Amino acid sequence: MATRFHPYNVNSQGVKENRLEGGRTYEYGVAIDKKYGAGTATFLKKLSRTIEPWETREQDQLTAAARLGYPVFLQV
Repeated sequence: MATRFHPYNVNSQGVKENRLEGGRTYEYGVAIDKKYGAGTATFLKKLSRTIEPWETREQDQLTAAARLGYPVFLQV
């Protein structure tokens, strides 16, 4: 959950890659590093292993902020 709405992780792959090919995690990591800089994929992987005890209200706020864009997400 820690990376679900993180701005670096809100990217898309095609339906074929996500549903039929398991998400192509290696290629996704390479693309993330290319887009945001070396080490970003590793950072997201470590972040994904943290446990955030969020309440439903907080998750709703993160979801709404992610829909409004990166600057709003950073403020939340």
